[in-house]
Amino acid sequence: MDDEEQNGQGQKRDIITPAARRNLWIWAIALTILFATGAVVIAGYLYKNKIAAIERHSDRMNPEVGEGGTKPPSTALPAGANSVRAGIYVDRIIDLSVKEASWTIDFYLWFRWNGTGVNPGENFQIVDATIEAKEKVDEYTIGDERYVLYKVVAKITKFFDVSRFPRDDHILTINIESPASERRELLFIADQESSGVSSRVQIPGYSIYQQGVLEKPHAYGSTHGDPRLTVGIEKVQSQLRMGVWIHRQGWGFYLKMFVALFAAVGVAMLAFFIKPTVDCLENENAVELHRIYVLERAKGKGVGGKLLNRCFEMARAKGCEIIWLGVWEQNSAALGFYEKLGFVKVGELQFPYGKTVGRNYVLKIEL
Repeated sequence: MDDEEQNGQGQKRDIITPAARRNLWIWAIALTILFATGAVVIAGYLYKNKIAAIERHSDRMNPEVGEGGTKPPSTALPAGANSVRAGIYVDRIIDLSVKEASWTIDFYLWFRWNGTGVNPGENFQIVDATIEAKEKVDEYTIGDERYVLYKVVAKITKFFDVSRFPRDDHILTINIESPASERRELLFIADQESSGVSSRVQIPGYSIYQQGVLEKPHAYGSTHGDPRLTVGIEKVQSQLRMGVWIHRQGWGFYLKMFVALFAAVGVAMLAFFIKPTVDCLENENAVELHRIYVLERAKGKGVGGKLLNRCFEMARAKGCEIIWLGVWEQNSAALGFYEKLGFVKVGELQFPYGKTVGRNYVLKIEL
């Protein structure tokens, strides 16, 4: 094969031309605008979600507001009701599963009351929960005053809204009722002094930032078939409610998890805007010649030179002033071919070659 046809250029690293660089800038700006617009829309949605969550959590622990923001039944203390002082102390949160929409808790529950008209300890229930264990720890009677203490393990159903992950927050509630007695018969009085959460309680991924206990009337939309109640009249239970507010531990934990990913993406983006140190690329009217191929039967007939001249004509028609290309340093035939046509060496570029590093000579010619 003649020198002029030996124009294979070997392996070489692609170089970003000025035109390609402009396209990258256009894409980068377009993507920035797109992501910025998306960020504004998402931020607005998350802000509304946060405000709604704050209102929802406040309503759940407000005796003046019914479930779902509805008007509650009267919170006035019913005359003749048996008052039962009750409290909750959280000893452990055994498990919290966002996927299974539930959490499991180990807590103490106590009742103090006078008289024999009610017995809340015998038939209490936990709303939206399954009692997995119930143990009477202590009980005494002094005159008319009665006291009973239970250790309870319960699995409570709870939907977790993680739309604002990793900045989501939730309120966990334990809702105690005595279904055998309506609120006009049994009224819980929250023992706020003794209720609380143990300092040992830990929830992986979350931290506790607030707690509280109160009594709240809970109206059912049915009489449950009780013949003592007038049809259309709501059945109202006195509910002892313990609330535990939790939120994520902050951005730091998640940033640490993804710092390597963020760094890699940042370096990759910067690579698009690093200007190659090749003189010919400083001219915006330069164009790169990647490859010239000649069929075996056409070798030795000057086809390579004719193809290159046609490239010159096309480049001039496009208004280009320079053509540049890369040739493997060991391809002496191709180097001689291009030098004979007027190409000059203006730089070098390295490229991976198996387990070693090869080198290309960068050649250019002015049109």
